[in-house]
Amino acid sequence: MVLSTALLATSCGTGGLPSHVAFTGVEADLWRGPAHCEWDGTWFIEVNDESFPVETDGDRPVWVRDPAEMDSFSYAAESDLQAEVPGSADLVAQSDEGYELWFDPNDETLLYLVKGDRVESWALATDYFGCA
Repeated sequence: MVLSTALLATSCGTGGLPSHVAFTGVEADLWRGPAHCEWDGTWFIEVNDESFPVETDGDRPVWVRDPAEMDSFSYAAESDLQAEVPGSADLVAQSDEGYELWFDPNDETLLYLVKGDRVESWALATDYFGCA
């Protein structure tokens, strides 16, 4: 399965994430939290692909880059900004710019964002979040 995907972010100096990266793989969005909710120091990856093997309570799965910024929500794991991709993980999306998303079907609590030798694991949020 190959779908066109967009990885969206606004560069804020955290991790050097670019403003936009187009991916081939699962349908997902990476975005910076909104400032009006005081989430602008936090980044999210939301997978919009119904075939992705993570089930939530009716919401799309969302992984968070740094849950310490978002302590009012619950997480299934802890993020690690200097992680390693497990050997059992699968490459699920990649970009022309060298970004990759990796997912370990044995541990759905983490999603891995990779560029070159930089690997970050992002924690799965177990609560729905919204911001008005």
